[in-house]
Amino acid sequence: MMPVYGTKVRLSSYPRFSILVRDVCCNRMKTIKGMQMTTITTTIENDIVINNVTGPVALDELMDYIRNKVASWQGKPVLWEASKATFKNISTEDWKSLPRKIGHLADTRKEEKTALVASDDFPFGMLRMFEILAENEQLAIQFQTFRDINRAKAWLVSKD
Repeated sequence: MMPVYGTKVRLSSYPRFSILVRDVCCNRMKTIKGMQMTTITTTIENDIVINNVTGPVALDELMDYIRNKVASWQGKPVLWEASKATFKNISTEDWKSLPRKIGHLADTRKEEKTALVASDDFPFGMLRMFEILAENEQLAIQFQTFRDINRAKAWLVSKD
């Protein structure tokens, strides 16, 4: 078992307990729910912040991660690679409320771009729905959803 740095234990609203583990030096987050795990790994590549998400995503843990990292993303385009993530733990109501929940966080990155990437139909559709909801909420960040990571990166560095 790998060493754990900065462990935070929390009972979740889910039927099973949830343990949020942060490995600060590697910018990773893992959520353990029984045997299921969500991992977010953040890297910076060509001045683009890339968040790779794998496993089943829990909204509260995702929000905690964003809250803790958003200040360090200021002035940089952000890419969320979610092709290996699943969103079945996030309800329709949670998706609808997400733009309002991140509204104040979006203000710290005004007029910056965030690309959302998912290759499979269901995650792509959920991210596209979020993009539309965020646009309707008139968030300060510009979101766009892609199936291809290279197109997403090209959009992030484009001037439009």
